[in-house]
Amino acid sequence: MKERIFVIGGNYSTTIEEYLVRDRRWRKRAPFAVGRNNHAVAAVNVATSPDEEEEEGGTKKTLISIFGASGPVSSCAVFDTIQDR
Repeated sequence: MKERIFVIGGNYSTTIEEYLVRDRRWRKRAPFAVGRNNHAVAAVNVATSPDEEEEEGGTKKTLISIFGASGPVSSCAVFDTIQDR
């Protein structure tokens, strides 16, 4: 996730926004299905398969895991930064 910052949910929002540091601008990403508050996220880089678009010229892509919440949430979510879903 070179030079990018993601802001994910909060106050039961489903929004995902990305800040492009180099361009100094925000862009909206696809929302996730369940709004969450007091949740946690973790970003990991994983190897891409040959048919996937490469991210920033590399052979890895970033997945963001979204889990937990303050309330009855019984699911986790994974956001793929390349596929925007």
